This record gives sequence, structure tokens and C-alpha cells, in this order.
Amino acid sequence: MAEDTNPQTTAADDTSDEARTRGRRIVIWAGAIVTILGTVGSLAFGAITAYLDYQVSVDQLGQSEEEEQERIRDQASKVAVWSENLSEGRQFKLYVMNRSLAPIHNLRIRLKSAYFTKGPVTWATFTFDAGTVPPCTTLIIPADGFLYAQKDRKPVELAMMDPMWFYFHDGQYRMWMNTGSDLISDRDTIFDEEDRRKGDPEDERGYLVLNKLSKASPADCK
Repeated sequence: MAEDTNPQTTAADDTSDEARTRGRRIVIWAGAIVTILGTVGSLAFGAITAYLDYQVSVDQLGQSEEEEQERIRDQASKVAVWSENLSEGRQFKLYVMNRSLAPIHNLRIRLKSAYFTKGPVTWATFTFDAGTVPPCTTLIIPADGFLYAQKDRKPVELAMMDPMWFYFHDGQYRMWMNTGSDLISDRDTIFDEEDRRKGDPEDERGYLVLNKLSKASPADCK
């Protein structure tokens, strides 16, 4: 007995199978698209996060470098030279202070001075090297604390000691110059300033040598 086949039933089954297949494909494609979008989103989020972290690191590094430069400059600003030109028979004094916690080296000071001779007081400029000044130290140099830097090293007594400028190397041998109004850290600029501020060669009386000084400790050394 032959099987009774209904053409309408077969066509309906084929249509149903095709619809299910199409549905599965849609679900698969939708899942793939969602997965791709999720992956792209994760990558984009990761890239944005990495960029923001990089920017934060750059900002922190720049801030750290700026703070370090400020700390170095603050330390250099704690080196000072000034005079105490007293009257009424009291002796003139020059003060050299290192108020930082690190030594300074190769300190050179230029003075506008007046000194006694057999005749009237003579005006001149002098330069002398104070060498290394330890941390938390003040050098106190009296008016008669110098010798001429000549072969015979004759004593000289100054009637006035007015610092014009000084330069030195800090604890890390960075070079600094203090002009009284500016604190300069560029080496070439320092040498240019030294040449420019030497004054009239006719007033130059050469170098002095330290011969006598006392030391004290600043109260606010830090």
C-alpha cells in the first residue's frame, strides 16, 4: 500500500525548516555582532584608560621634576653674602652664609671696596676665593682678614666691603651665580655676567687671600 503524501504538508514543512534556519542564522549573526561590539568597546575603553593613565604619569613626572628643580633652587638661594659696615670705631665685617644642608664649593666673591693707604682712602674692586663652605655655616671675615694675593702676601685692611656678586657650585656641582637681584644657574650666562660685571679695569686691584675669619652656625639652617 503506497504512502499517502500530501504536497501541501511537505511545502509547509520546508517553509518551517527554512524559517528556523533563517532564525538560527540571525541569532548567530546577532551574537557575533554583539561579541564584536563588546570586543571593540573593551579595546576602546582599554585604550582610553591607558591614555589617561599615561597623561597622569606625564603630569606626575612633570610635577616631580618641577618640584625637584624648585628644591634645588631653594637650596641655592640659602647661600648669601653681605657686609656689615659699622661705624664708631667698630670693625667692618663680611658675612658668608651657607644655610643649606649641603656644602658649597669653589665660592668666588667680588667686592667693591675702599682700603687704607698712606694717603687717602682708595676705592677698588677685589675678588677672592672662599673655597668650600660646609653646611649650616657662616663665615665672618673682618676688614683686616685679607692679604694681597701677591708673592709677598701683604696684609690689607678694607674700609668698606660691598659684595657685587658671587658664584659657587652646590653639593651636586651645579653652578650658581647671585648678582644681588638674580639667581642664575646657566653656566654660559654666568661667565658672560662675570665678564660684564668686572667693572672698570683701572679700579681692579686683583685678588685677595683669606687670612683671618671666624665661624658661626645659622639658627634656621634647613
